[in-house]
Amino acid sequence: MAWCVLSNAFGSKQLPSWTSSEDNNQSEKFLQLIDRAVIDCDPSVADASTPTQKALRQSASAFLYNMSRQLTAETNNGGADGNSELNEAIMSILIGCLENLGEENDSTSINRRYMCIGQILKSREFGQTAVGLTKDLGMLDVDMIQSASYDHIGDKVAKEVASLL
Repeated sequence: MAWCVLSNAFGSKQLPSWTSSEDNNQSEKFLQLIDRAVIDCDPSVADASTPTQKALRQSASAFLYNMSRQLTAETNNGGADGNSELNEAIMSILIGCLENLGEENDSTSINRRYMCIGQILKSREFGQTAVGLTKDLGMLDVDMIQSASYDHIGDKVAKEVASLL
């Protein structure tokens, strides 16, 4: 339930002041929150197929998606060339959503993670950097997406992400 509340709060408003430190970087508390959400998205934990674990992964992935929207919206105002350096929060979200993606079997979690990845890859400020990192790490490629079997909506979202690579 906490991820739902945080997801809605962060998705509808400007980020709270505690998310930034005095030097205008992301605060340690904010980065810990993102790390916790990434951990809660992990489909390889014990009892991952229980309804409780599925709901936890769905809620945490919704939070990460809303965070990716907020963080890319904040930066898209500048209209940069896509080659800016990834900040720590965006990098954690991107890698966290890519990690174990092939092990996920819940379609809602898969869709939310792909939407999160797509939001970052299409960012005007650092989308090209994110695409390059994704390709360099080999965590996601067009062949992997096309060989995966998702529901109809999952296929559509995954193919859109593939088109960004």
